[in-house]
Amino acid sequence: MNTNRDPGLPFNSDRLARSSDPATSKAAAGSAKKMRGAHFSLILTALEDGPGSAEEVSVRTGGTVDRVQVAKRWKELEDAGLVRRLEETARNRNGRQAHRYELTEGGRER
Repeated sequence: MNTNRDPGLPFNSDRLARSSDPATSKAAAGSAKKMRGAHFSLILTALEDGPGSAEEVSVRTGGTVDRVQVAKRWKELEDAGLVRRLEETARNRNGRQAHRYELTEGGRER
């Protein structure tokens, strides 16, 4: 496991490509790492307007980060102490209940 802290990510990231992988895989891994960092920034900025579900946050980003991508990032952001899950839920466009998240103190001070 790589324990070097990437300044673009709010946590220590695992290696996204093996040393034996071809150059194309390594390039894709680097691109994914940059995209993940951009997603974190957009999600945190969207939450500055108040709590939101993955769908609500996606709308606030103008669709730049879709609701599936937002939902995939919740755990990492929560583990980093930047967001917390609320008890309240919201109905998404499919009529299902969705968890809502808000910025923590650490998320507001970033």
